[in-house]
Amino acid sequence: DMLNNVGNLSQRDFTKLVNKYLKSTNGHTNKAYVKANNKNIENHLIELGFGKSCPNCGSKIIVKKGRRDNGVQRLKCADCNKQFTFFTDTILEKTKYTWDMCNIFNDVKHIIGEN
Repeated sequence: DMLNNVGNLSQRDFTKLVNKYLKSTNGHTNKAYVKANNKNIENHLIELGFGKSCPNCGSKIIVKKGRRDNGVQRLKCADCNKQFTFFTDTILEKTKYTWDMCNIFNDVKHIIGEN
């Protein structure tokens, strides 16, 4: 019942709720879920054409360079050696929220029935 009412909270109350949740979990959600969620977002960014060229020099010679702990694929330009991700130069790159916070927003959005 309470989850259905989350959509009725003001932005301020919603932020308080999320911050309280993060504090109670030391800011972490299930790591497997975080990785799966990041992979899902990556797949959408790939479909949109992100990561096909270096954001530094524009080269199309891109090499996969492993994954971060949160599952995000690292990429490296073979020409200028700049490392980046599919999230580079998107609104998701420098968000003030942690990855966990983004995942919580995603969970709440699905709980209240938004797409």
